[in-house]
Amino acid sequence: MWLLFVAVLSFVVPNGLLLYWLLHDFTTLQAALQNRLALAFILDVFLTTGVLAAYFAKVPPGRYGWPWFVAFSLLGTLGFGLAFYWWLSKRPSGDATATELTTGWAFGHDFVGGNNMVEITIEGDKAVFQVQGWDRLWSLRSRLEIPLRHIDGVDADPKPAMGWFQGFRVAGANIPNIFKAGIFYQEGNLVFWDVQNPEKTIVVELADERFAKLIVEVPAPDVAVSVIKNAMAHAKA
Repeated sequence: MWLLFVAVLSFVVPNGLLLYWLLHDFTTLQAALQNRLALAFILDVFLTTGVLAAYFAKVPPGRYGWPWFVAFSLLGTLGFGLAFYWWLSKRPSGDATATELTTGWAFGHDFVGGNNMVEITIEGDKAVFQVQGWDRLWSLRSRLEIPLRHIDGVDADPKPAMGWFQGFRVAGANIPNIFKAGIFYQEGNLVFWDVQNPEKTIVVELADERFAKLIVEVPAPDVAVSVIKNAMAHAKA
């Protein structure tokens, strides 16, 4: 988590100072480039970014390639780009082992979870979706409680719509094809997302709820789908 702290700090502080400079001290671009100290810092940042990009191209730290590091650095700052890229590359994929995954009816409480984005519990006549860790910050939600009677269906979807221009972000975070969390407007409806590893995605279709769908990542999609469907059948019995 310290990498995320560094990323946020590296994004907020330098960009805050840049914004202050633009509002109060900026005159012309030519005048700014004539400042030799500022020009030296700019050249140093671009050279460092290029060297790191070349290194990551030869020695990738994870499953994301060097272009993402460059994109993060250009969108934020070099400090933000390096910290966030490293955190994203080293983040566990969320694979669940048999000992990390627990399922079964016990005292009316069923659990599907693990070291992942969303844990799902069945509590009485409700399905509870608990957002884990820092994803609470990105998705702006920590817990969603959905009555089982409001769930129309649930299925695994290893290829959710996470690309460019696939839904309008209302609130949350979105890095196309990498990470999508928060509230999005899609096909005329509000949809809640929390997905990084698309192959572990389930889609929960809802009725009479604020969201038309919940599209979330879980450790074992087939198990999660089975548990929710069993709970729906149990609630109707």
